[in-house]
Amino acid sequence: MAPFTPKGDNPFNPGAGLPPPLLAGRDAQLAFFKNAIGRAKRMRVGRAVVVYAPRGMGKTVLMRRLRTELGKDHADTVFVMTRPDRKREIPMSDLERLLPTTTPPADKKTVQKHGGIRAGVHAGVSTTETWSGSGQDRRALFERSLMQSCAERPTVLVIDEAHRLQDGDRIELLNMTQELTGDGMFLCVLAGTPSLIQSLAKGATFGDRFEEMSLSMLDETAAMEALQTPLGRGGIDIDTDPLREIVRKSHGYPYFLQLWGEALWDYSAEHGASRLTDAHARAVEPVVDARRMSYYNKRFEEVRKSHELRAAATTVADAYAVAGQYDKDGISEVVNLALAQRIADEDGRWEKAESIIAELVALGYIWQPAGQQYMEAGIPSLMDYVRQRRPDAQPQLSPDHAIRASRASVKRQSGPLL
Repeated sequence: MAPFTPKGDNPFNPGAGLPPPLLAGRDAQLAFFKNAIGRAKRMRVGRAVVVYAPRGMGKTVLMRRLRTELGKDHADTVFVMTRPDRKREIPMSDLERLLPTTTPPADKKTVQKHGGIRAGVHAGVSTTETWSGSGQDRRALFERSLMQSCAERPTVLVIDEAHRLQDGDRIELLNMTQELTGDGMFLCVLAGTPSLIQSLAKGATFGDRFEEMSLSMLDETAAMEALQTPLGRGGIDIDTDPLREIVRKSHGYPYFLQLWGEALWDYSAEHGASRLTDAHARAVEPVVDARRMSYYNKRFEEVRKSHELRAAATTVADAYAVAGQYDKDGISEVVNLALAQRIADEDGRWEKAESIIAELVALGYIWQPAGQQYMEAGIPSLMDYVRQRRPDAQPQLSPDHAIRASRASVKRQSGPLL
């Protein structure tokens, strides 16, 4: 009998934004967007959706899948990913791909003579011109042209890594979407880290201009499917017990699941194992741990930027090790306790706590999913890693303090509405 070899190449892709072999646990989100574009067609309305989650939850993967799925609904879809080297600006040429692909007149005189907003927008497009730098007149012209375009055909703009955009640009895009409400079939999707929703929340008047959606860890069923189905396609079986243990250790975090999948497939190919057991899972765990530790190290460097930030991150990790329900005020209390040794003035301490919490949210260390009352750990196992690297002079948070802050949070959130 020939030795066992998995069918095909290793399909697992642990890495930022790389497509997994199976997009598990996101059916509800895809159905939401399909319904949204369907509603836009029926009612001819514009709509904005803000999708947010900590890194590694699969936002980019979902956005790319969204582009494919909405294309099946005959919608004109443009996918834009912001990059640091673009100075947080969107190239105007990317946005103008939303407009009909007509050949415009070459010069301004011809544009003025023949008229036509679309021709005016397309004429003389510079490859370096950006949304920010194009000027109000040009943006207004683009908006009017887009209004004409999406009155005839569903149009979707997806901007990934939108937390990198300038605040004013994000707000203008939401304003533009609102202007299209009732006039065209338009869907604008901004996706990014929790700092995206945090920055938009500062402008309370913009809260009614978009719908929030967040991506959380995969539940056990979806996490098991994300591993079991691709392995099965390669002819590899895995016992239920080690599969459940892997899911437990991964906390349903998509990136870690991909690390496990890649390691299990490689082990099967190297050793000719068509059925993976507890022993095989234990054999590949050191490989997974090494990659996971490298990831933790990089994330840990982010909370070491200042003594106060590291102290706060450590104390927050202490709190979550004791209890799991804290609203923002509860987290503020915990962070304030961490700062007590460093900042004597109480008012100054609370003010500093607010800025530190904002930074922890921006890092995805803690965050608040859409529609939930409490803040969650971005990656629970990262908090264990941070606790193990406690500064020598920092005492552990008292369990009594953690429980008291948690109970106060629950009481606030479950109290009567006035």
